[in-house]
Amino acid sequence: MSSLSLDRKAASGVLMRMESEGGGRLDQWMRQASARLESADRRRVHAVVYGIQRHKGELALYLAPFLGRPLDQQDPEVRVALLIGSFELLFQDSVPDRAAVHQAVELIKFLKMPRRSGLINAVLRRVARGEEEPTFPDRATSPLGWAEQAASHPSWLVSMMAARVGPSEAADWAEAANAEPTLAIRLKDADDTEVIEALGAVASPFVPGAWLVPERPPGPFAELPGFADGRWWVQDVAAQAVGGMLGLEPGMRVLDACAAPGGKTAAAALEVGPSGRVVAVDRPGKRLELLSGSMQRLGFDHVEIVGRDLLSEPWEGDTFDAVLLDAPCSGLGVIRRHPEIRWTRLRQDTLKQGARQRSLLDSVLPAVNPGGALIYSVCTFAPAETDKVVEAFTAAHPEWSLADPRALSRPPHEDLLDGSVLRTYPHRHDADAFFGVRLER
Repeated sequence: MSSLSLDRKAASGVLMRMESEGGGRLDQWMRQASARLESADRRRVHAVVYGIQRHKGELALYLAPFLGRPLDQQDPEVRVALLIGSFELLFQDSVPDRAAVHQAVELIKFLKMPRRSGLINAVLRRVARGEEEPTFPDRATSPLGWAEQAASHPSWLVSMMAARVGPSEAADWAEAANAEPTLAIRLKDADDTEVIEALGAVASPFVPGAWLVPERPPGPFAELPGFADGRWWVQDVAAQAVGGMLGLEPGMRVLDACAAPGGKTAAAALEVGPSGRVVAVDRPGKRLELLSGSMQRLGFDHVEIVGRDLLSEPWEGDTFDAVLLDAPCSGLGVIRRHPEIRWTRLRQDTLKQGARQRSLLDSVLPAVNPGGALIYSVCTFAPAETDKVVEAFTAAHPEWSLADPRALSRPPHEDLLDGSVLRTYPHRHDADAFFGVRLER
């Protein structure tokens, strides 16, 4: 009978699913694989699977001297066993070396490739002894090489980062993208000191109303103080900054065009108040159901939820004072939350997304009333999805132009602005890498 631990079985199942299915929602797969595990084992599955995504390139370099073929040319089962074993050896001090090697051997047997157990055992023992450790580029003199190898980022992604912030900051950015993100929340009652104290929250220096929880208590959100009671919701600092670009006041009418999972919808509902109106639109499905559940938990009764695919059904009907299009994108700005994105996206994916985003902008134009504003945002920094989308839009619609958000009654913090454009960064702001603009006619 196998002595393989339950958490390693679950982690290997998720990684094997990635091998066979490629992209997808890793967080959903982990929840499914670990649903019946104890909370400590669930946390371990999360740490191992996400840790491997953050360090896969680095792990491959440690393994390379002991393999006849590169890691990416090995059988998927061998690759998964070596990645889990080497990650535990190199990044989990709580796991004894002997246990890490033994469990990796048990894992390759569990994956029905017992004939490769000798390879797994030999390779991992040599890694454990520190034989032929790789030499990484010097961060000071070769920051891009360091970001690629030591911080495990594909070269095309590092180049894109460097084009935005320069080589030295690109290394800082890659390092920050490998760290667990700080929990950021928004309070329903800005003066809810009980929740602030219970969570140990501190105010963000960049976005008024945004709170950071540096030491997140263990357990799911639903079990944290005040969450189930609808006293706060999870929302990254960058997303809260985008919401501020709407310039909302009580009584205004807002359309959130790609609303799920609902953080920006909730913020809009809070700011316009019961006398205002918020319409939240997204494609019918699970995410829209989650949005509906969040609005019920928070008690925002003045939010109208609409199931509609705006790509195939452009907006018709009422107009609004402000329309937010937080468009689906490549997600390159949320790699610290979804580290697998760096391995499942390609540069050409950003071009495809840019075309869809331009179509979505055209589809929501009829929703903006005269004198209203259209806010376009994405959680990426790829030029094809950010500046080039806006340039194409304003060229096709010359009556629209970028508005300086500094003119708003509550403008974004100056450190978040690049001219009239909102740009946030993990290494500068402890926030996701977002892009946002306010367009006015």
